[in-house]
Amino acid sequence: MISKFDWTPKTMCSLERKASVSRMTAEAPWTSAWSIYAREKGMDGYDLVFPNGPDSGYVAVEELRLNGAVHEYSIDDTILEVIPEGPLPSGVPIELHIKFRVKIPNAISRFGHDKGNYYISWWYPRLAAHDEEGWHPCQAHGTFPDEPYGNFASYWVEITVPQGMVVGATGALKASVENPDGTKTLIYTAENVHDFAWVADRRYRVQTTSWNGITIRSLYFPEDEDAGRRAARYAEAAISYFSERYGDYPYGDFTVAETRMMGGAMEYPQLIMVTYQLYRLPRFLTLLDEVIAHETSHQWFYGMLLNDQTNEAWLDEGFATFSEISYMEYKYGRDGNMFDPSELERIPVIGPFLVGTGAVGALPAVREQVLMGPYIAAASMGTEEALLTPREEISPGHEPLFYQRGALTLFALQYLVGEETFEGILRTYVDRYRFKRVTTEDFIEVAEEVSGQDLGWFFDGWLRSTEHLDYVLEGVSTHKVGEKFVTRVAVRNAGGLRMPVDVQVTLTDGEKITRRFWPLDRRGTLTFVTDRPVNSAVIDPEKVLPDLDRSNNESLPQFSLSPLIAHGTGDEDGLILGLGFQSSDGRAGGQLGYATRGRKPVYLLTLVSSPWTEAGRLAGRGRGFGLRFDLADDGHVFSAALNAGHHFSLWMSDSVKWFNYVAIQPSYVNLYDVCGDRGMVSWVELDGGFTLEGKGGWRASLELNYQGSLALRSDFRFERCSLELRLRQRILWRTHLNGRLFWGALEGEPPDGEGRFDIQRDAGFRTFAREDERVVALNLAFHLPIQRLNLIDLGPIPISFGLNIFGNLGWFGPGLGVMRAEVGWGLTCGPYDSGPLLRLEQVLWVNTEEDGGGRRFCIGIDMGI
Repeated sequence: MISKFDWTPKTMCSLERKASVSRMTAEAPWTSAWSIYAREKGMDGYDLVFPNGPDSGYVAVEELRLNGAVHEYSIDDTILEVIPEGPLPSGVPIELHIKFRVKIPNAISRFGHDKGNYYISWWYPRLAAHDEEGWHPCQAHGTFPDEPYGNFASYWVEITVPQGMVVGATGALKASVENPDGTKTLIYTAENVHDFAWVADRRYRVQTTSWNGITIRSLYFPEDEDAGRRAARYAEAAISYFSERYGDYPYGDFTVAETRMMGGAMEYPQLIMVTYQLYRLPRFLTLLDEVIAHETSHQWFYGMLLNDQTNEAWLDEGFATFSEISYMEYKYGRDGNMFDPSELERIPVIGPFLVGTGAVGALPAVREQVLMGPYIAAASMGTEEALLTPREEISPGHEPLFYQRGALTLFALQYLVGEETFEGILRTYVDRYRFKRVTTEDFIEVAEEVSGQDLGWFFDGWLRSTEHLDYVLEGVSTHKVGEKFVTRVAVRNAGGLRMPVDVQVTLTDGEKITRRFWPLDRRGTLTFVTDRPVNSAVIDPEKVLPDLDRSNNESLPQFSLSPLIAHGTGDEDGLILGLGFQSSDGRAGGQLGYATRGRKPVYLLTLVSSPWTEAGRLAGRGRGFGLRFDLADDGHVFSAALNAGHHFSLWMSDSVKWFNYVAIQPSYVNLYDVCGDRGMVSWVELDGGFTLEGKGGWRASLELNYQGSLALRSDFRFERCSLELRLRQRILWRTHLNGRLFWGALEGEPPDGEGRFDIQRDAGFRTFAREDERVVALNLAFHLPIQRLNLIDLGPIPISFGLNIFGNLGWFGPGLGVMRAEVGWGLTCGPYDSGPLLRLEQVLWVNTEEDGGGRRFCIGIDMGI
């Protein structure tokens, strides 16, 4: 293939390409509101791609010639199809000459530019893959999996740029020619690659190193020099580790480039692009090292071994995530986490303290953070899809866990066949399919061949289902038989996956004995014969397998303890000293303390049936039924509450999501020592609501709440009802109209008048100060971006500023006879990819100065991000 890129004003370019093709994919205008990218990403996600307002980006075909003659073609979205006039002779090459024009948008996605930095990928028509099943003309997509299925090829690429530009690209630089017009032409060649990508920036600094004859370059911005130099070392270490494990890196050059691309990293042959955000993290965090390792491993998996990512993404992302975790554990240890102790110790005072006290080591390891946590969350919420589900069959709201379950599949295979056999499987797989297309069946064939086992049952469970592991330690019994102790450990698999598992017993003298258990059925018993009694037992002691509920893997649940030092509720309580505790599964937690001056115990206890059910409700994902019980006594008030709730989310269509929840909570409070004995109150609370959200940028939600006292043991009688309706509509780029209607009514007298409605907290006003039993309020706000301040870098966190124009109108009092109104404007500030967090506002007009109303400056913080 021959390509030419000529740099002209407005980042336009003219290109020519020659290749032997008969059908190809071509990126059509992807930045329009009707493109696949916008439809799949949703308009709010689409807006985030453009930091300075919508900008067009496209590949426009101007002419197509087949064997020298102008030929007709058709384009369907992002597929360009060429139909020859007759059958093509077998083995006879054809020449397809395409002239097309590219517009690079001001975008922070994988194809774009920002602040003089250019990151160019998927910028030319790509030949569709052809295999035993025929052609694979994959559309470009806005959501993962979105990488094209291509072909290995040889590339000759000429890039003409201003002479001050520093360029990094796929392939090897063969020549650089300075032109009379102040530009230079760089000539790159690449062999056995399936893509060609490049980056360019006048400000790039270059750090060069080498390993085993491979030139490794790090391109970075001058303000990130320390991280840029470390990136070169990280890339060298990753190339070395993966070459020794999987086989030699096959090319002579490798480049890691810092880019203005937002929020992640991306792999291409001989080149990886990494977001600048990771370069600006503190150097004692290991995330930059980890991400570079992940993307570098793609040079083997998806680089040398090319798979169809649309339907088998686990073959590259699962293998890369496995490689990333293996590299991090090799470098930082099995218990290594997001902190690098050697770097942390350099921080005066606090660094050595954190490392020396073991506080850093107590954090979750990388495998727990990257694999186990996200996998268990999705599996528990019921949003997981099987890994080999074709893209078009993935249910809305569900996702195959290509990264997490894909990597866990490989760790499970390693656990099953042993490390030595597993390493043989990987080396054979890479050697056999080097520079070839691969499928899942290819890997299974190699695994069975090298291990000598029939592994169909294993791969069916891990790849073709969403079944999970959940081993339960049902009981331990020990009997003395003669001079020996016979211990039977009863194990049950409450999940659907079949896997052997290690069981470890600890004897009374501390000796540990581990045996592997192969259950013949869902239940089984493992027998240990020992010289001394068994003190305890645990399933999967090294925590290798992704057990959905590890709390039932041990004889006794594990609790973490922390010191409790707090001030009491009142001055008469003095200091509260005690302990905080939390179970390993998050189902139980609380505090036990003692009021030093009041000389009385205080406590707080919380029990939940499933932390993941509660997390799913808060995130608006999955479905589930949850129970929560709270019991507390602070020395003045005793309280008890039981909450039962159910939620579910579903996609009514490809573009509209529905979320619904309902909960009931009976509560009891005894105000036994609040300015004397104030009495007791018991009540029931009902919560319910739903949310509708569309990819077109609109959202509607309704929330209902009822609280009513119970006749049983209650000295207070009251009923409290409220309704809140919220509407949000995208108008233009990052511009939204928000509306809110609130109604509330209170009958009776709750304790301390706490049930009255506050004009600011409940009715949404910025000024005025009053509380009422009746309220109806209407809030309107118009939020629009400040284009030049839409993306401001604050270290690794991009910040966005905007304008907010608001108006609030409400009626208050028993007969709703009191009206209050206000109008104002202000500035908003928050993380770029979420809603406003901080509001700095000025009330410009109020209808009265009663209740403290007035034109004033106010600050608001929105925590519901």
